[in-house]
Amino acid sequence: MRIKEVIKELESIGYNVSFYKRKDGGIRITRINGETFKGSSGNQKARSIVGTTLSEAQVRALGKLKTPKGKGSYNKRRKAPLDEETKKRIQKLQRVYRKTGKAEGKPTIRNYRYIVKTKGKKEADRLLKQAERRILGLAYTENVDALLARISADLSKKKSSVMKQAYNRILELKYQFKDKWIPEIYELVYMWEQGQMDGDEAGEKILAIIG
Repeated sequence: MRIKEVIKELESIGYNVSFYKRKDGGIRITRINGETFKGSSGNQKARSIVGTTLSEAQVRALGKLKTPKGKGSYNKRRKAPLDEETKKRIQKLQRVYRKTGKAEGKPTIRNYRYIVKTKGKKEADRLLKQAERRILGLAYTENVDALLARISADLSKKKSSVMKQAYNRILELKYQFKDKWIPEIYELVYMWEQGQMDGDEAGEKILAIIG
């Protein structure tokens, strides 16, 4: 399986994958669900994750091929349970997803049930929550925590009342924080660290970004 197909498979079950294309046409995965990788380690990690899922899917597919339709013991009662609240949540996400115009990574009831069956409900709910944040454009909380930690470390060295206000505002919005805000804020923090902008000015710009 080509790495491009591996990425699609990961995204289909709720993983958030970052990657870049090399000049020779190859693809390097740099981050999976907030975990950063160097060199080919990201590709190897992705293949190891997908390898388990694929092997399970292939076994299931082979079982269906060997059993004529209507002759086996498979029936609807063997489907992983799905409560009405989760079903409505997935359907709502699908409606939002369609509006984004994306071609891949849509959450489905079928995928949710499969993950419940193979990895348990806790993991299925975790992946659904990640897919929800990705579709709604929200940042992973681990990434917000990393940003807060960096600003906090800087504030221990350089005082700024406005930057402190920005820090507190980011903390308040932790679970509603937009993913697109993170690179913009990191750039301002970097400029403050390098002395290209004072803390109050950087803090004001950060507050303007997040509203």
